[in-house]
Amino acid sequence: MNQIKIIPFNKARVHVGRWLLHLNKVESTNSLALNDPELLKKDGLVILADIQTKGRGRKARNWISHIPGNLYFSCTIHDNTASPIISTIPLIAGISLHHALTEIGVPCVSIKWPNDILIKGRKVAGILVEAKSEKRLTTIVVGIGLNIRGTLEDYPNDLQEKITTLEREGINNVDKMYLLSLILDHLDRQISDYIVKGSSYIYSKWESLSSSIGKKVIVTCNDSAISGDIVGLSRKGFLLIKADNGNVIEIVDGDVKFV
Repeated sequence: MNQIKIIPFNKARVHVGRWLLHLNKVESTNSLALNDPELLKKDGLVILADIQTKGRGRKARNWISHIPGNLYFSCTIHDNTASPIISTIPLIAGISLHHALTEIGVPCVSIKWPNDILIKGRKVAGILVEAKSEKRLTTIVVGIGLNIRGTLEDYPNDLQEKITTLEREGINNVDKMYLLSLILDHLDRQISDYIVKGSSYIYSKWESLSSSIGKKVIVTCNDSAISGDIVGLSRKGFLLIKADNGNVIEIVDGDVKFV
């Protein structure tokens, strides 16, 4: 049975990663944070699991989380900023992951809207942002899964052409705790930049790091599909598509497929 023991992690950080709860195995780090009132109260907490038995991605999709050498963690953030950060935090997290991976020498890193980090077009990391409000306090939970170790054979057949790992890309002997700290350092700084410089700064930075701009895509939203080219982000941080008929459409939520 997991023993709940929260320890100081890096008190110099302002927004995330000030406290650490490291567990051997959980169903989902996001679910644990959202369903435990005491954990939700702990601003700046990181919940790190060696294994998740029911890891989740967007739209309740399964996230393969059985390889102990990979990163599976969630951060709690109390959203008490003047301008609510929750709509921008997926972009901030993507930027932070991009910076951290580039810093350790990973080549050809890019961001795919809304929550994927790619290496040479293959998914290496995903982001799941959820929130819970109680007594006028909103706690954001940012879940991140990052494939460090393992071969494609460790993953289901239907994913093997879509995903990658750092080892597969030639990045070996990665210290998991060092990489976690690096991601949290960048996430902390990006949140500070958002507070000082505003959302437009984050949108511009995200666009500069995304390889999606100008790409031909099909976006599936509910039961409809839109074909067009990605032109950037809207003033609200949503995806802008120039559809084949010439209309520019704002995509709030959907699945993007390159064609």
